[in-house]
Amino acid sequence: MATSKAGQVAWVDLTVENADQVRDFYQQVVGWTSQPVQMDGYSDYNMLRPDGTPAVGVCHARGDNASIPAQWMILSQWLILMTVWRPASD
Repeated sequence: MATSKAGQVAWVDLTVENADQVRDFYQQVVGWTSQPVQMDGYSDYNMLRPDGTPAVGVCHARGDNASIPAQWMILSQWLILMTVWRPASD
């Protein structure tokens, strides 16, 4: 995300119990591919757009994420990271 501007959504994660099925859904319906992200004995996924750029993360509800309920978008358990403007340090 080298071209991110202040105020843009920089990353979105969804934590669910059935991460493999969610990964498969987005591969079939949206055309994204997946890139495994090694965790402690399993893989979460970066979902990649057709041009190979990351779109979102799909995570298993395990470990520290086990108690997070699966929900979507606003008022949800998507973890949304935004870029911000920061003045240069002196």
